[in-house]
Amino acid sequence: MALQVKDKNERDFMDKRSQSRKRMNKFLRLTDRTSGHVLGRVMDMTTKGMMIVSAEGIKNNETLALSLILPGGFDAAEKVNFDACVVWTKKSGYSSNYASGLKITDISQGDTKLIHKLVDSCGM
Repeated sequence: MALQVKDKNERDFMDKRSQSRKRMNKFLRLTDRTSGHVLGRVMDMTTKGMMIVSAEGIKNNETLALSLILPGGFDAAEKVNFDACVVWTKKSGYSSNYASGLKITDISQGDTKLIHKLVDSCGM
């Protein structure tokens, strides 16, 4: 799924990333810890944020309590918990899906290590 950046503010935000995101070669599901609802699939990520694709748009500036379901056999923990703020959301020009950029705002040190391990082992 290709998305186009349409305005200068969004381009400026993307230019301010401190790390390059890595595209995930595994199917990673992201769920809302409060409702248990599956929000979408992680497409690329760093230890500081990620882009997800979802069937429904997510409101900008919303802070969410999330769980990232780890691939089978990856770690005994099975999931990573963190809070993240929705930085941007766009409707895809190529499908009925939405893409959203999330910035991790609160995460334990242990879960940060798991995300780092995930990005190193599953990122392209």
